[in-house]
Amino acid sequence: MNQDTRTEDYLAAWSLQRDPFDETHEAAFFYAGNALSQRLDLLTHLIQFGESVVVVSGPAGSGKTALLEQFAANIGPKCTLCLLNGADFDQLAPHLAEAVAGPVDADPTGLVEHWLRHADSTRQLVLAIDDADRLDDEACSRLCELVHRPGREQLRVLLFGAGEIQERVRRALDGLPEPHNSQLLEIPRLDEEETASYLMYRLAVAGYSGESPFTPTEVRAICKAADGRPGAINTLARQALIEHCQRLRGKKSRPAAAQGTGGIRRLALAGVVLFAAVLGYLGWRQFGASDHPSASAPLRPPGLPASTTHALPLPQPHAPDQDPSSASSTADGGRDRTGSGSEEYTEPAARRAAAGEENAGTSIQATATGIPDRA
Repeated sequence: MNQDTRTEDYLAAWSLQRDPFDETHEAAFFYAGNALSQRLDLLTHLIQFGESVVVVSGPAGSGKTALLEQFAANIGPKCTLCLLNGADFDQLAPHLAEAVAGPVDADPTGLVEHWLRHADSTRQLVLAIDDADRLDDEACSRLCELVHRPGREQLRVLLFGAGEIQERVRRALDGLPEPHNSQLLEIPRLDEEETASYLMYRLAVAGYSGESPFTPTEVRAICKAADGRPGAINTLARQALIEHCQRLRGKKSRPAAAQGTGGIRRLALAGVVLFAAVLGYLGWRQFGASDHPSASAPLRPPGLPASTTHALPLPQPHAPDQDPSSASSTADGGRDRTGSGSEEYTEPAARRAAAGEENAGTSIQATATGIPDRA
């Protein structure tokens, strides 16, 4: 992923309208904290009432250029400002001619004289040079000679650069016929509290609203690693927001991947369970049915005939035994009461015995039919 794509991603993730930690210097992003506001006020005072040469010193990324731009944007109406970069010092004459509306073919000394002749005595001409550490010793000497001639009290030289520019200016001033002094103004470093405020200020300018995306631990680490310099703070904060965005994207993608893996695992588990169930059923059909027979109808014992239904004969009434004396009376008077039915009571004993044997055989068969049929 290239740098532009990463930037677009983190801007969208934090709902930012523009990059709050870009390296470009925009006036809207200038953070006027307590310490920096004091330096800005002091710089304005030194231009009006201080020495002719003022050096604003600080390491790279300390905010020198931002402070110069803020000073230029708020300079008073009685000041004429000429801005120049130290790398373009050979273009001093054209820039100065444009600032003072002087002749384009004049040298810097002639342009200063032109301005002094036409300007009000209450006005000041400020020559501000950024990246002044790029000036060599000869360039520093020419600047010091320009401002320290008689009648040049209205001219000021403002140099923004690293620490070595102060030594060059001192050597240049020591070479003048008369002793002159310069004033040094150092850019303050941001502490941890100012770093947190600085980060939130730039985020708000970029369109962010809400709580700080940086934890106190992250703010402390950024401030320490950057040594309180805004330029390094911007770089580290931007990198931290991009890493936040990447971690957030990773957290969103992991649950989706886990869900897909879980679905595959559930399908595999369901297949194993189904396969085991089929094997169990087939095994039970093959081996388990003979061990647990189901109930069936009882079988008929071998040798017994099939069951048949026989009607049992009704018992025949018979006369009780009588003594001889009563038998004769029965014989005499019995015919008149019973008629033909008396013959059954007087049948011979042999006939009754035969009838008893027949009844006994029928009873045996009837009993046999009561045995259940056991197949």
